[in-house]
Amino acid sequence: MTRVLGVDGGGTHTRAVLADSDGRILSSSTGASINPRHHDRATLGQRLEALTQAAIGEQGPIGAVFLGLGGVSTAADAAEVEAIA
Repeated sequence: MTRVLGVDGGGTHTRAVLADSDGRILSSSTGASINPRHHDRATLGQRLEALTQAAIGEQGPIGAVFLGLGGVSTAADAAEVEAIA
């Protein structure tokens, strides 16, 4: 079964959802903001890792990941987030 992780990061909080290939939500987690305009790279990395690990747990390998983050509006912003991820 393919698992997909989606992350919705805003200025106040962030939510991660793990779903299967049929769209069924397997687990989710909520954490602090990971807006790259508000936090440094180390903080973003730590928060993203904790949030995604909480959502993934022992569910096994992930087939795809989508990050939708507030504050990412340029190619340079996207490259920075990709490097963190």
